[in-house]
Amino acid sequence: MHFDDPKRGFSFQNDGPLDMRFDTNQSLTASEIINGWTEYKLAEILWKFGEIRSSRKIAKLIVSARKQKKITTTAEFAKIIESKSLMPQIFQALRIVVNDELNALKDSLQTAAEALKSRGKLAIISFHSLEDRIVKNFFRQESRDCMCSASEIICKCRHIALLKVLTKKPIRPNSLEIQNNPRSRSAKLRVAEKV
Repeated sequence: MHFDDPKRGFSFQNDGPLDMRFDTNQSLTASEIINGWTEYKLAEILWKFGEIRSSRKIAKLIVSARKQKKITTTAEFAKIIESKSLMPQIFQALRIVVNDELNALKDSLQTAAEALKSRGKLAIISFHSLEDRIVKNFFRQESRDCMCSASEIICKCRHIALLKVLTKKPIRPNSLEIQNNPRSRSAKLRVAEKV
């Protein structure tokens, strides 16, 4: 619901403050990043978390615009970006950084897996490739007994498999689901079972 509330600043389609915080008690906002971070740092997060090839060009546009006037709303920010097709990726990158989403996901996966009872299922829906990669790697890692390098003759890590992967490939929404719920188009579901 917070994505649909313009006051939360998650959407470039509705004007609102550049906020993007899931937890409104935390201090870091999208406005602080847009108006205060260096051009290099902006380009880095757009590349790393938005997977945007033209991240340097966009960072330069942002820095140039904020020299004229502080950018405070999603509409002001959207006007700066020349390519509207990149807005979802740009907003995604900002949201990920503001909320430290990828580290939160990593912590949650470990906590959830450990909390499961034997044969309990862990089902994770991711909405972009960075999240899906974390889930896939976590499931792969936790489904192996030994994680030592191939050069080790005897296992030193003593790692014991915690999960059994039930989905070799992610489950994707079908065309009817996407038609009924357009936001599901990028969803990927992976499931594992506690051993």
